Amino acid sequence: MEIYQAAVATASFALVVILSRRARLPAFLALLIGAFLFALVSRRGLGASGDAMSLGFAQIVETAGFAIMAGAVVTTALEVTGAADRLAATIAPARRILAVLLGSMASIVPSATVGLALLRPWCRVLQGSSAASRAAATTTLALALSAGQAFIYPSAVAVATGTILDISPLRLLLLGIVLALAACLVGAWFVTRMAPRVAGTEPLPTPSERPAPSLPTDFPAIVLPTLLPIALVSLAGYAQTGTEPLGRVGRDVLGFWAKPSVVLILCFGLALLTAWRARMPGAE
Repeated sequence: MEIYQAAVATASFALVVILSRRARLPAFLALLIGAFLFALVSRRGLGASGDAMSLGFAQIVETAGFAIMAGAVVTTALEVTGAADRLAATIAPARRILAVLLGSMASIVPSATVGLALLRPWCRVLQGSSAASRAAATTTLALALSAGQAFIYPSAVAVATGTILDISPLRLLLLGIVLALAACLVGAWFVTRMAPRVAGTEPLPTPSERPAPSLPTDFPAIVLPTLLPIALVSLAGYAQTGTEPLGRVGRDVLGFWAKPSVVLILCFGLALLTAWRARMPGAE
C-alpha cells in the first residue's frame, strides 16, 4: 500500500510540473489538480483525502500564503512609487554581494519559504537588465538562505547540531558564518555562470527614461517592510525554543507580532506609509 501511494505521489508531482511548465497553467491550479487526482487514486478514501487536502491548503495559507502576499504588497508599492528602479540603479555594482548578505541574514527565519517570500521585493531590486540577471538574483538569494539555515546559529538546524556536538553558541555562530559565506560565494559564482545558459540573455523591459537618483525615502521603503518582519519572525522562533531564552513574556509578545496575519498587516502598513512619504512634495 505504501509503495502504491508513493508511486501515485510521484506521478502527481510529475503531473504538477508538466501542467505548470508545459501547459503554462498557474502554479496554484496545477497543485490543485495534482492533489485532486492523488485523492481520487490513492485508495485512502475520499473523506480522508478531502480532509487532508483542506488541512494542507489551510496550513500553507496560514504560513507561506500570508508571507507571499506581504512580499507582493511591498513589491507593488516599490514599483508604483518608482523606488524599485531607482534602487536597482543605485545598488547595481553590489548586487551579488547584497544578495548573499540578505539571504544569510534571513536564514534564521524558521521557515525558508517564509524568509524567501518576505525577501521578494529585493528580487525585483537586485535584478539587472536581462533575464539571466533576474534568475541569478532570485537563485542567489535562495541559495544563501538555504546555506544560512544549514550553518548559521540560531537556525533550527544549527541549534540541533550544536546540541548534538556540544558546541558553545558563540563558537557555533562564528564557524557557521564562515561555512555559510563560503557556500554562498561558491553558489553565487556558479549561478552567475549558469544563468545565461538557462534563462537566456534577452533584455528585460526598461523604462524609457533613465531612473532618477535615489530618494531618502527609497531605502526605508524596502528595508522596513522586509527586514523588520524577518527580524520579528526570527526572534519569535528563537524565543519559542524549549529553554525559552527570552522568558515566557518575550515568547508570548514576539509570538503575537510574528503571526502570519500580523506580519501581513505590518508589511501592508509600512508599505503604505513609505509610499505616502515618497509621494509627499518634500520627498523630492
